[in-house]
Amino acid sequence: MLSGAVLATAGSSIADATTTPPDDTSTGASESSAPAGAAASAVTPVEITLTDASVEGLPEDLAAGLIDVTVTDDTEGAGGEVSFSLVEPGTEVETFKAGLAELFTGGPFPDYLLNNAGVIGQGMTTLDAGEYIVWFDLASTLDRPATVDDIVAASLTVGAGDDDAVIPETDGSMRAGDYLFDVDVAVGGSTVTFTNSSDNQFHHVFLVDFGTNDPAVVEENLPALLASEDDSAMPEGIDPAQINFEFAGSGVFGPGGSGTFDVAFEAGRTYAAMCFISDREGGLPHAIQHDMYEVFQLDAA
Repeated sequence: MLSGAVLATAGSSIADATTTPPDDTSTGASESSAPAGAAASAVTPVEITLTDASVEGLPEDLAAGLIDVTVTDDTEGAGGEVSFSLVEPGTEVETFKAGLAELFTGGPFPDYLLNNAGVIGQGMTTLDAGEYIVWFDLASTLDRPATVDDIVAASLTVGAGDDDAVIPETDGSMRAGDYLFDVDVAVGGSTVTFTNSSDNQFHHVFLVDFGTNDPAVVEENLPALLASEDDSAMPEGIDPAQINFEFAGSGVFGPGGSGTFDVAFEAGRTYAAMCFISDREGGLPHAIQHDMYEVFQLDAA
């Protein structure tokens, strides 16, 4: 059922869509992209390989600014997702891992976890100067809870650089506020910039493709789907064979963070954008606790 499939994936780590903008700001995710005519920020390529025991390929000398991350995943269940977590200076890797394991089970965010930028497969993001722990979850896409032993992490220091760097303008945007989405994307293959415009909370976007299922029926039944168990029957009017729970999505970003991901939307199909991150204080995922989801369709270009 929806909750089991989605939470197994999301617990670690739109042109013609009709949406309601989040109430904390009035503009879309393009606010984190370079304005038209602005000088392009220098981009540092970062190539990372995930193995069962390490994060390989982290640069020894990385300056603040715009990075283009490519992830090679040699694990069974990490899902190609890696996070750059800004932490309080002096935070040890083992301390970080212990706090993260509690977070996965609904506990509060550790005080030493200041911010986060995530990448799944490939994407651009920006990093400020500071101390980071780069990590991934070996059980991210497996059908079991993650434990502290599933977290593979390494320390990284980002030196002084371009703290004002912004992501170049992309084909579309998805912006998360507290607790709504503002979606502006087009049909076809595209690169989308996800932006977390919250002042306090961490967010991501998790996209499910519901195929040709009626968007009104999907939206009406989504709360029940999110609260259901894996073996529960689908509500009447929803064809489970049409649903792709692994369609697309972004990494996790802290307040003000943004990053890109690639996606291909089709006209006439029903999609749901959801956030499965919990509040800093802990609790259930935002999609369940705060109804943080948006169901939409796109018209043909």
